[in-house]
Amino acid sequence: MKSYFLLVIIAIGIFFVSCKKQEEPPKKYRLTPEDLTWNIYHVGDTIKFLSNLSHYRSYCVEYINRYIENPGENDQWYSYEGISIKFNRADSGQTDHYFIMDFNRGYPSTSTFNVMIWLEDGLGMNYLSSLPSEPNVDTLTVNDSMYYNVYEDKNMSSNTADTVAKGLYYNKQKGWLRIELYSGEKLDRIN
Repeated sequence: MKSYFLLVIIAIGIFFVSCKKQEEPPKKYRLTPEDLTWNIYHVGDTIKFLSNLSHYRSYCVEYINRYIENPGENDQWYSYEGISIKFNRADSGQTDHYFIMDFNRGYPSTSTFNVMIWLEDGLGMNYLSSLPSEPNVDTLTVNDSMYYNVYEDKNMSSNTADTVAKGLYYNKQKGWLRIELYSGEKLDRIN
């Protein structure tokens, strides 16, 4: 009788252990082939701009870093992948003049694709924002060239100093097209 009772207790214990909800594996968000079309740059590429005030500015791609982030390691519930591109200002000779374009899938914790921009110029031109998920300008003319399906991002910061970027324009075929400053200066791509 004792052994029968013991077998029943063990069977019930096994039943409860086997019915325990299995934890889901962490979600893994990875860049898709479509996401990768955002990066048209290579290390060493130079982007040149000429402003409506006859100022030249150029940026050179210093690095392109593809990464996978696993936040929380042990308590991880998702991981995401991205690419970070650093553009150094090539005409200033200063190391604090740069911008970074970072695009990723899965940050923060969703399956959406994000393009974020950080622009820092020693003159105080700084900007942190993200491009819209769909083109929001049908056509943009830059130096007598017409570009279609342009992504425009307007700075919503309260900092409206003359050297702060007011708007950025990007096209997936050509890359960065224009930077507009609050001073009214427009830097248009010339190469």
